[in-house]
Amino acid sequence: RELASLASAREFASRYPKAGLRVEALDLDNDKDTPDNTVVYRKNGNIYAVDGFYTAPGFGGKNKKTGQRILKSRDTMQGYFGTGDYGTRRANRGKDKKIAVDNSFLTPYQRYTALAKGKITEDNHWIVSDKQPSVYNAFKKLVAQNMESIRVGSSKSIGPTSQIVSRLWNGILAQAARQLDPQGVRIQEYRTENPTTQAQLTDLDIAKRIFNTKKRGKRLDAAAFQIIQQQQGNIRQALLDGGFQ
Repeated sequence: RELASLASAREFASRYPKAGLRVEALDLDNDKDTPDNTVVYRKNGNIYAVDGFYTAPGFGGKNKKTGQRILKSRDTMQGYFGTGDYGTRRANRGKDKKIAVDNSFLTPYQRYTALAKGKITEDNHWIVSDKQPSVYNAFKKLVAQNMESIRVGSSKSIGPTSQIVSRLWNGILAQAARQLDPQGVRIQEYRTENPTTQAQLTDLDIAKRIFNTKKRGKRLDAAAFQIIQQQQGNIRQALLDGGFQ
């Protein structure tokens, strides 16, 4: 609060001369109709606070070679240091002032970064991601649905659910590995070429290293996806056979 106004900030700086603080009134939002911002500088020239708010690391820094000010997202935050009018800036400066984005509530800074990254629209709605969920996450959701059909609320227990999903998932991957390497030739070649590490790895671990890299197009996941598509109707029975009830 002492750094919020020009007069109180100067009084604060004079009270602690060893800190070497310097106070200036600057128009950070480039709007002559709004009051100037109270900017407090450290001894080394970095900005310490603006209008009573401590700045994030790197705020208002300068490029050492060109002397140009480095504008980061925190410097141009919409509604506070950005183009918002004085009333909006004052209203949004509190940390508890949240903005509704569909069912979420974001701080002005969170909203700015989400907007800059193209995650939300100008009128505060989330943009649906075009990224497809991983095969594992889709399988996990499928298993959870089947668990719920057997016993309502059973998938809410994170630990047991994860163990069941991992067991079934490893079974699917083992089938996929047998499809890609029916005779186990590739796995044996890996063991021969890597004698020091192979002893600690299972056949499935090696199959992941051989077939599930980005370079090889994640062939193990692709084969697992096909198996899951074929066996969707059997997951419930597999859960029951495994003792789930």
